[in-house]
Amino acid sequence: MSHQLATAHLPQTIDPAYAAQRAADVVDRIWDTARWKPLVLVSCAVEDVPKVPTRRLASAIGDAAELVLIPARQAWELQRLLPRGFEAYGGAIRVVLPDATQQDPAERHPLFFTFDRDDPNDTISRICAHLARHGFTRTTPSASEQQCDSPRQQRRTEKLRDAQRQIARLEHETTTLAATINKLRDERDAAAAEVAQARRDVDALTAELDQATCPHAIVYSDPEAQLRHELWLTWLSNTPETDRAAQPLCDYDLGPDFLESMDLQLVPRGRILDVVVDVLTRRVHQIPARRSHPLRSADAGNAPQRTRADGAAAWRCDLKTGKAGGPRLAWWQHTDGRIELGKAGHHDDYTLR
Repeated sequence: MSHQLATAHLPQTIDPAYAAQRAADVVDRIWDTARWKPLVLVSCAVEDVPKVPTRRLASAIGDAAELVLIPARQAWELQRLLPRGFEAYGGAIRVVLPDATQQDPAERHPLFFTFDRDDPNDTISRICAHLARHGFTRTTPSASEQQCDSPRQQRRTEKLRDAQRQIARLEHETTTLAATINKLRDERDAAAAEVAQARRDVDALTAELDQATCPHAIVYSDPEAQLRHELWLTWLSNTPETDRAAQPLCDYDLGPDFLESMDLQLVPRGRILDVVVDVLTRRVHQIPARRSHPLRSADAGNAPQRTRADGAAAWRCDLKTGKAGGPRLAWWQHTDGRIELGKAGHHDDYTLR
């Protein structure tokens, strides 16, 4: 919307150069994100006569703002269409700054009143001062200013206008780019949320699958005996008969923390059984997804492997495929080939007895 809106059927008391034909046009212009100038909404008093002469006000603000005259009948329609803090009626003038939102406080877009004994010029001065405080000043001089300026001053004024127009253009481009950046950030956040949800769905389905693939019934009251039974059945299920002679379960012991760590439910029990069988058959080192590696004595990558006084060396591998920070299985490799299962623990848990 601009000063050139259609003005059919307007009362003769309204200056048609600035009058809006439809209240909906004013509403659209208020919320227009591409608008980079303030809107000066001049409402009419009785008989559709504004309390401040529109041509005088337009001359004072120049191109610093957009001036729109609101007839009385449209003022009431605006009051219905707009939230509180944006309406203007009864001769009041409201200045609506750019980037207006329906959540703005009313004081961001103030009303200017002209009472019966007030000088309209005072109202015009207050409006111009308000615009200037927010960085909106005219770039076109009035007729009197053009007559008084010397040629040198006029050249300086023209340069100033060019600079101000350039600033206004850059500010508008900055606002547009900022809106684009915010939109892209929202899209990025939405995509990240979808990826996170997809990962949770995969984890849930994997857990269900792991649970479904661990159908071993409880046949021993002793936890260690039950675990050894389940490891034997898992080995039979995971190792083809033709490979069992070459990949037997080695001799193994349970460390002091292993049975308790099985109850932490960091991953389904069936998954732990699968990985333990890979360790006990030595094939863990041939499966890239397990990512077996020495458990080092310090965080540094070149730190030596952790060892015990009896010569056992510490090892770890992944319990979850593709989880860089996921849970780990830790064990001791004895010099005689025997395995001592240490614990199923968190990625950052380096304790191993």
